[in-house]
Amino acid sequence: MSASVAQRMTELDPSAGAIRNTLGVARFYAGDARGAVTALEESIRLSSDGEGDEFDWLFLAMAHLEPGEEEAAVLRYERSLRWLEQDPSQDPKMVRFRAEPEERFREC
Repeated sequence: MSASVAQRMTELDPSAGAIRNTLGVARFYAGDARGAVTALEESIRLSSDGEGDEFDWLFLAMAHLEPGEEEAAVLRYERSLRWLEQDPSQDPKMVRFRAEPEERFREC
């Protein structure tokens, strides 16, 4: 989904955290790290427990992999790993979502 479509969806339903996550992921892949961080932090805030989930934290960690933000990235990546330890799913979607951050953090 494009970032513009996801942005429009957030305008239609501003309280939907899952849509904010989608917007954050779309912005991340569009190369808008700052926009991704903003959307993902909002997704976490809007989650039912205010803690977000592994999808929020994995992409938030990768969005922080900017020069000067390595420490923030590592902290968020470690948080995502704690989520994943609680649910060591072998769901193909989760395996794919785990692989990309692992590769990006190996390169750091």
